[in-house]
Amino acid sequence: MMPLLTEANKKNTQIAFLVACASVLQILESLIPNPIPGVRLGLANMITLVALVDLGVGAAVEIAVLRTVCSSFILGTFFHPRLSSALLRP
Repeated sequence: MMPLLTEANKKNTQIAFLVACASVLQILESLIPNPIPGVRLGLANMITLVALVDLGVGAAVEIAVLRTVCSSFILGTFFHPRLSSALLRP
C-alpha cells in the first residue's frame, strides 16, 4: 500500500494552502480603500515570495496565477484589465 503523504502530495498540499492564504489576503486587500488609483499594498505577493523561496519558481508562478483567478471569481472582477496585468507580472 502506498503512503498517503508522498512528496508530490506534500507539495500539492502546500501549494493549495498558499493559494488559499494568498486569495484571502487579496480579497481582504480589496476592502481597503485606495487613495491613489491603481496602487495597492500587494499583500498577496508576500505569499508568492514565500513560495518562491521555499518551493521554487514553478510553484510560485502557479500560486500567483491560481490566486489571481480564484480571487477574481470571488470578487466578480474576472474580466477586469487588472487580471491580465497580474498574470503577466510574475
